[in-house]
Amino acid sequence: MKPANLKSLQNRSRALTVRRVTRDTYAVASKSQPNLQHIVTVSLGRDGAIHGRCTCPWSHHGGFGCVHVMAVLHHLAARKRRRISFWPTREEAERQHKRVLRLVGNKDDAIYITSRPARRKKQLPMAA
Repeated sequence: MKPANLKSLQNRSRALTVRRVTRDTYAVASKSQPNLQHIVTVSLGRDGAIHGRCTCPWSHHGGFGCVHVMAVLHHLAARKRRRISFWPTREEAERQHKRVLRLVGNKDDAIYITSRPARRKKQLPMAA
């Protein structure tokens, strides 16, 4: 089951701290319980689909695309100087006219991701 409030989760995920543990494994700090970290694994399937798994309660009850998986995907995109957005349907993602990726869950359910270059931060003029 995919989350119903993708945009809210997307905004919350940007504030979470992500730390790489191994090649495909990340620790994500819990916002509600500061002493807790959730372990997230992310892999790319042969069909190009993204698979993300988390140790949070949402995932344990059959959910996918939790805020922790989103945080890891934001982290990975930022390392490549990209920004990503999450969409509930392929149609909504394709309307953005960007590359579309799939975060897959159980059965044929998916969350769609668009990717675009990150904006460069404006440099402040140097003081005299």
